Amino acid sequence: MLGEVGVLKEISRKLSQLIFLTKLSNLGLIEETKQKIKEDQVLRTILDIADGSLSSSDFKQKVMTLTKVSEATVERRMAWLVKRGALTPTRTGNEVFYENSGLYD
Repeated sequence: MLGEVGVLKEISRKLSQLIFLTKLSNLGLIEETKQKIKEDQVLRTILDIADGSLSSSDFKQKVMTLTKVSEATVERRMAWLVKRGALTPTRTGNEVFYENSGLYD
């Protein structure tokens, strides 16, 4: 019988296989999304600074300052990234923080 460490290693191995198969079956979409991010300065900036340390309002303000675009544009790009799993929102109390999921790295 496997101990706790053995069970965790087996779970990790199976999750890695599942991630690989999911990426393989969605390779076209992943590459298309990577290309869109590469071509869009606002998307790149959002992912570059999304480390989970800034509240939503401070995060948006920083993106607007760096990219010189409107809040509405930043919000649309953030929603696009969240929908595709590239940007992960985390709620702490009344605040929301955003982190790059690393999915498209």
